[in-house]
Amino acid sequence: MDNLLLLTDSYKVSHWAQYPPGTETVYSYFESRGGKYDEVCFFGLQYFLKRYLAGEVVTKARIDEAAAYYEGHFPPGFEFNRKGWEHIVDEHKGRLPLTIKAVPEGTVVGVKNVLMTVENTDPKCFWLTNYVETLLVQVWHAMTVCTHSREQKKVIAAYLAETGDVGGLGFKLHDFGFRGVSSVESAGTGACAHLVNFMGTDTVAGLVVAREYYGCRTAGFSIPASEHSTITAWGRADEAKALENMLDPALGTHDAFKLNFRMRHRRDVVPLRLLDGADGARPLASASSRDRSSPVTSTQARRVPHGPGSVRVRLLRRLQGLQRDLGGDAAVEGFGA
Repeated sequence: MDNLLLLTDSYKVSHWAQYPPGTETVYSYFESRGGKYDEVCFFGLQYFLKRYLAGEVVTKARIDEAAAYYEGHFPPGFEFNRKGWEHIVDEHKGRLPLTIKAVPEGTVVGVKNVLMTVENTDPKCFWLTNYVETLLVQVWHAMTVCTHSREQKKVIAAYLAETGDVGGLGFKLHDFGFRGVSSVESAGTGACAHLVNFMGTDTVAGLVVAREYYGCRTAGFSIPASEHSTITAWGRADEAKALENMLDPALGTHDAFKLNFRMRHRRDVVPLRLLDGADGARPLASASSRDRSSPVTSTQARRVPHGPGSVRVRLLRRLQGLQRDLGGDAAVEGFGA
């Protein structure tokens, strides 16, 4: 699907012959007509410009390919604009005689305002302006993702400010959308759009788009994490071992800012999580002194083990050792299952 002549709506293939005689310039614009929000965050155009429109995109071979498709697609007697496309090859070396202007990507713009414009620069190619509309309008997907992501960030920020600390806001909404979109390309552009607002993603395609089309070497971040299969494969009896295995430094999960897990089904284990100290978490008492009188919540107290060799204590010691290695900036805290 790299042939620009085929990346349009069928009806546009006939429009070259429908404009009034003497037409030399067609100037078109793209806007958000409105919707759920009063403003949009514009993003995604640069990908489509670089991916499909920049450089020598019209060739004799692509003209022949398009002509073959359209010959069978349209009724007998339909005239394909071969001369118009060949003019681009002969006079412009296959480059599109178009000027495309837009607001800077990432700009927040009120609805019903111009976001980008397209204009032909060769009077003989007036028909080309709207031929590329179909492709350019696909920017709506990345723009919609970017806009929704920004609105969600505003909501998260407001409640963080009300209840705690906005520190770490950039990692409060993690993208895991690859499996839920229609294509690899939409995964890449949509995930990249999300990274305009947040820094967490598991959609690797978004990193590729950001690096190859926006020049950002590393736009998003993730962590080694488990899934159902990697934990349930250990079986119920070895669930504690599965969690201990997650602490293997080779996995990178020993970083106290990154670890977040639960331990269930064992009476001698309290579920744990590691919190950024900025979130107001209070470190637990040292493992050697833990008993029912320790300053913990009632939910934790009911689950605290007594034996110094229990899984709960052994894990806690490892976690607190990691906390010390990080300078004490992270807090180890229990939470109820």
